[in-house]
Amino acid sequence: MTSPPTEPISDDFAHVYADFELQGFMGLTGATFRVIGPGRTELRIPFRPELAQQHGYFHGAMSGAAADVACGYAALSVLPPGSSVLAVDYSIQFLEPALGEELIARGEVLRAGKRLVACRADVLVVRDGQEHLSAVVLERVSGRRPRSDAATGGEPG
Repeated sequence: MTSPPTEPISDDFAHVYADFELQGFMGLTGATFRVIGPGRTELRIPFRPELAQQHGYFHGAMSGAAADVACGYAALSVLPPGSSVLAVDYSIQFLEPALGEELIARGEVLRAGKRLVACRADVLVVRDGQEHLSAVVLERVSGRRPRSDAATGGEPG
C-alpha cells in the first residue's frame, strides 16, 4: 500500500507504520506515508478522477480524510508502542480549491496531554511543481496508551 520511506524506518516509529498498513481506505487512494519525526507526518495522494468532485478538484472529503490520517499518526508517533488513537473532532478551513496532481497532508502535534493530543494539518496540492496551501485542519485525537502496570491498571502520563 505504501511506498518505502526515503530514510530507514526507526524502531521508534515501526508501530506507526504497522498501524498505517491497516488503513484500507488509504490503500484505495494510493496514499504514501512517512513519519518525518516525533509528532510530524506526511501523507501524499496522487490525483485520480475517482478522488475528484464534479469540477475536477480533489474532493473536500479527501482533504479531510488525508488531514485526519496525518494528524492521527502524528499523535501516534509520540505515544508508546501498543497505543492507539481515535479522532475526537476536527475543523477544516478550505482556503482554495484542491486542484493539482497530488494532495499532501502534513500533520503535527501541537500539544500532547494525558488523554487528548491536539494536532494541526496543512493540506496542500502540488500544481505545476509548486505546493499550494488548500486547507488547514485542527484536530483533537484521543490517545489510548498501553497500561504501564497491569496489576494496578494505571496508565502512564
